[in-house]
Amino acid sequence: MGYGLLLNTANRGEESLARFGRQAAGHAFDGLLLIEPPDEVRRLDVLRDPTLPVVVLDERRPMAGFVSVRTDNRAAGAAAARHFLAAGRRRLAVVTGPPELVCTTERLAGFRRTLLEAGISLDGRMIVEGDFTADTGAEAIRQIVHGGLEFDGVFAHDDVTALGVLTGLRETGRTVPDDVAVIGFDDIPPAAYAQPPLTTLHRPLRDLGEMAAKLLLGRLGGAPPPDGPVLVPASLVVRESAPGNGAAPEQRVTEPETPEQRQPSV
Repeated sequence: MGYGLLLNTANRGEESLARFGRQAAGHAFDGLLLIEPPDEVRRLDVLRDPTLPVVVLDERRPMAGFVSVRTDNRAAGAAAARHFLAAGRRRLAVVTGPPELVCTTERLAGFRRTLLEAGISLDGRMIVEGDFTADTGAEAIRQIVHGGLEFDGVFAHDDVTALGVLTGLRETGRTVPDDVAVIGFDDIPPAAYAQPPLTTLHRPLRDLGEMAAKLLLGRLGGAPPPDGPVLVPASLVVRESAPGNGAAPEQRVTEPETPEQRQPSV
């Protein structure tokens, strides 16, 4: 579209952050795309300048007042729950991300709501807080098993955690998927090579980036902002860790679009 691109990272110390703030205040660029902005960036007053178009991509914490694009985490959590239910899994555990993150609350809400609609209440003892590391995935399984809780499915809020879950299940003598089915989130490359290969929600990174860029270009052209967050649907990649009810490996199931999910034309 004829625009140049200036890249900046927020993890290079206070001087780098201060320089970025000066660039924004001095209108060194026409628009700004923030990707998973950390708290240090979120607190910059210059981002509230009405003459600076800003689009936020996958905000980790809510950023009211900004155009934002993110994965439809609620629908993805719902898709995970439906997949478990279709396979006859009823005693389900969840290993979440940090509770203050948008993705954590939304994924858990979609998962829990779908279970409730099926008449199943998610036991609070089966929800274990994680931090997107393999260690917390393995430890979550140990905690659930040592608590004497019976379970036949685990929804991990990211694939690295899910890989730890697989380790914890092996350590405690559970087989996957016969005893316990496992679903992750993100579809990182190692997921397909896990033992067994991991069923997961594919996060459409390229689609997210393209939509964010289109929204920013639209704002630069004077287009009005969307009414709320623009949600990009995830898709379920079915592999051996949670094969479903006769589903073939690698089958992709995209969530049906709802009015809230429809993406604006920009």
